[in-house]
Amino acid sequence: LTSFSVRYLTRYVEDRAMLVASIVIGLIGSVLLMDEPFNKTLPVWRFLIGFSLTTIAFPVGRNVVLGVFGNVLGPVNQGRWMGIIIAVSALPRVIGPFLALKTLELIHWKTWLEFGICTVLFGVAILGTLQNIQSLVPYSEFIQSQHGNKSEP
Repeated sequence: LTSFSVRYLTRYVEDRAMLVASIVIGLIGSVLLMDEPFNKTLPVWRFLIGFSLTTIAFPVGRNVVLGVFGNVLGPVNQGRWMGIIIAVSALPRVIGPFLALKTLELIHWKTWLEFGICTVLFGVAILGTLQNIQSLVPYSEFIQSQHGNKSEP
């Protein structure tokens, strides 16, 4: 359902704006899932909203990142590069549950550390994305800008 929504939204919203939005949605969801800074226990409403936001943020981000990456690569064989991205993104899904369980056991089943780490990672991602947002242009626009910047004799 989220993938179809992304397909529809990208007709009207620029990919870079969708990328920033997915990171911000994930950041807000992670903040809502932390228990210690707010309460000793995590209220059900915060869990439901935070979980929903992070559940939406990940597929939106993945789809948009793959689209932006494909546009940036241009007319090269993209299969190898997309395969590398998918393989690397599978690694946290394999290792993540084990690390999450160990983290939760370490801090007596509180979520502040686990989702605090996620919040920091989302924060770093948003800063890196905003710093490089102008570089995330389709290959054709990049080539056009390069030809436009050359001085002609």
